[in-house]
Amino acid sequence: MNRTAKYIVLATVVLLAGCATRTRTPELAQYQSVKYATNEKWGYEYIEGVTYDYPGASKAGKDVLPVCIAQNVQNKAVTLRGNQNSGFLGGTYWNTGNSETVGGGSVISYVSDDRNTVVAQGTNTHDTGVILAPNKDAVAFRLTAKRSTAGTTMAFSNLERASEDTGQMANQGFYKVGSWSGASPTRVLDGLKKTADTINTCIGSL
Repeated sequence: MNRTAKYIVLATVVLLAGCATRTRTPELAQYQSVKYATNEKWGYEYIEGVTYDYPGASKAGKDVLPVCIAQNVQNKAVTLRGNQNSGFLGGTYWNTGNSETVGGGSVISYVSDDRNTVVAQGTNTHDTGVILAPNKDAVAFRLTAKRSTAGTTMAFSNLERASEDTGQMANQGFYKVGSWSGASPTRVLDGLKKTADTINTCIGSL
C-alpha cells in the first residue's frame, strides 16, 4: 500500500470518528480536576485544563521547581505537514503549501521571587493513527506550577493539539482537545500526567 492509500485509510477513520456523537467519553470519569469548556461557535465540549496535586512538603532548595521544570519540559518547534497547511497557534495565523514549522521558544516565562511559582510553555508528542498509517500528535500546553508546605500543584491549561502529518489532507494546525472518544482525550491527559510525575520525581530527588 503506497503512502497516498495509507492516508486515505486514515482519513476514513477520522471521518467516521467525526460522525460519532460528540458526547463526553465515560473514560474521563476516572480523571479528577479536569476543567471543561464549550466551543460557542460549534457547540462541542473540549478540555480546557487539568490539575495534578502532589501532597507533602519537599526539603529541596528553593530553586528546585524552576530547575526541574527546565530539565523535564520541552518547547520544541513542531513541523506540520499536509497537502495544504493553514491554522492558528497561540493566536498567530499561518498558511503554507506543504509544511510549516511553528511554535518553539523558551520553556519558562515566569518565576516568582520566592522561586515557588513557575509558569512554562511546552509540547508533548504521542503516537496516533492506525497500523497502516502511523502518525504523531503534538500537544501544546501552559504549565503553572506552585510549591508550598502542603505540596506541589501543577496546572496545565491552554491545551491544543495538532497532527504532525495529514498526508493528502489539509493540515489545519492546532485545535482544542475534544472530550469525546474519537478525540482521544485520555491519551492527552496521560501524557500531561507523565510530565507532571517526572517533574515531581525530580523535585523529590534534589
